[in-house]
Amino acid sequence: MSSRNLGSHRPAGLALGAVLALLCLTPTAAHAQPLAPIRVSYQPATYWSLPFLVAIERGFWTQEGLKPELWPFPFGAPQVEAGEKGAWDVGGMGSAPAVLGASRYGLLTVGITNDESVANAVMVRGDAAQTWLKGPARDLRGRTVMVTRSSTGEYVLLAYLKSLKLDVKDVKVQYMDQPEIIKAFAGKTGDVFVLWAPYLYDALARGGKVLANGRTAGVIVPGALVAVPGFAREHPEAVARFLRVYVKGLAWQRGNPAAALDILAKFNQEAGIKLDKRWFAESFKTRQVWGIAGQLGLLGRPQGQPSVADEWFSAVGSYFTAVGALPANPNPKTYITDEYMQLAASLER
Repeated sequence: MSSRNLGSHRPAGLALGAVLALLCLTPTAAHAQPLAPIRVSYQPATYWSLPFLVAIERGFWTQEGLKPELWPFPFGAPQVEAGEKGAWDVGGMGSAPAVLGASRYGLLTVGITNDESVANAVMVRGDAAQTWLKGPARDLRGRTVMVTRSSTGEYVLLAYLKSLKLDVKDVKVQYMDQPEIIKAFAGKTGDVFVLWAPYLYDALARGGKVLANGRTAGVIVPGALVAVPGFAREHPEAVARFLRVYVKGLAWQRGNPAAALDILAKFNQEAGIKLDKRWFAESFKTRQVWGIAGQLGLLGRPQGQPSVADEWFSAVGSYFTAVGALPANPNPKTYITDEYMQLAASLER
């Protein structure tokens, strides 16, 4: 996901999930106490946002005593900017904007949405092997590569080029947003296209071929569950219950794959991405997710050693500094914490 600065952004209105939340999750006489409001930021049509909608349909927010107000953002940069201004409390985003937010105002990473390494890919058109691409290490030189600036896609691209003993200077880079890249892919411009889901699936449906993804290029691309630091300090239990909602949504998805796929396909169709459901099924096949115990295993620092999450996000931060997007790589110990996941584990079910 991108962290490119697109200027200030304020969502025009609530997405489907927010509307359902406001209509369906109002307190009733069955609740001894009113539901606590919580503002949740997300990016529409993404796999990792699905648990937020599942939680609405299944009543998980209510179970945890929360009344969510869901705010959609098109990319990570405006989401980070809005969080810095206090426009939302918790949410999900890619690792690139999470690191950017940590550097700018101490945005906390309190959990991992998923491993989206396979969902960030370097691609070519289906006829490339028959026309110009015989050996990537040789034939990529001088070719036009379309990628979103300061994004997990660019992170994967640089890792792939390095694996071929190539440098970004060996190719002609054009920085573009994902919708622009998929339009170029469908047309006749450009040679190499760096895409993430769901745009990746659009390219695959058009016959595209994957040259590399994060996994094959040797890098991990995690997604982040985040909390604005001020809100987290003042409402630690709300953050913990937010995490419980999320993992409940993931658990329901694992137990109900067909129904979860239907919701994800509808989610994408409402965002204008109209593909056969089989493409969205790829997300369920290729992404690893974790419950609370697994999350604690990723976030914890045994004997003070760096956590798994520390290593993943520090690598993303190193990429940021390498491309000049950040002056310094923030220390993951200053913004990645298992405190709220520990609290989530301790709360009564």
